[in-house]
This record gives sequence, structure tokens and C-alpha cells, in this order.
Amino acid sequence: MPFVDGCCIMQDTVGDRTNVWARELHDGSHALVFLNAGSSQASVTCDAACFAAIGVDPARNYTVDDLWNDVPQGTITNATFTAVDLPADGGHLMIRVAEASM
Repeated sequence: MPFVDGCCIMQDTVGDRTNVWARELHDGSHALVFLNAGSSQASVTCDAACFAAIGVDPARNYTVDDLWNDVPQGTITNATFTAVDLPADGGHLMIRVAEASM
């Protein structure tokens, strides 16, 4: 399912302070942006339900790359990723998630 402009796939249910946006890329991978609009540092998690919103199969492994810093973040399993300790007032992390090669 292509998200031409991206869409919010996870939103903090208490105050709308954190959210995750996603967009499918031309090669079938996905770009995700983790945002913290709250007034204090926060970790933001996209769990299996969050990833399911973009069609990610939790039974597969995925590689994660930090798109701003061009740094590999490793491989995730069970379709869960946490952006740890995002700064307050707009802290963010943009990643690319792609199915890992076997």
C-alpha cells in the first residue's frame, strides 16, 4: 500500500505528544519518522501493530538505517523499533526499514 505523502501510523493517545509517520519508498522499503512534540525527552516505539499499518510482516527480519546520519541501526525482529530519548519540542529520528537479505 503506497503512502504517497506519508501518513501517521502511531499517535500518542495522551496529548498527541509523540507520533510515527511512514511512507513507502520506490524500492518497497519504508521511511519512518519518529517525532516528539512534548515538553520533555521521550522514547517513541513503533510496535508490531504500528508496523502492521504499513504492511510489515513481524515474522521477517528488517534492516534499519538512520537516514539523517547515514548510520546503520542494525536488524530488528518482531517488527518493533524504539527511537530512544528524543529531545523535547521537535526531537526526531528518520529511519529506513527494509527487509533483510537472507
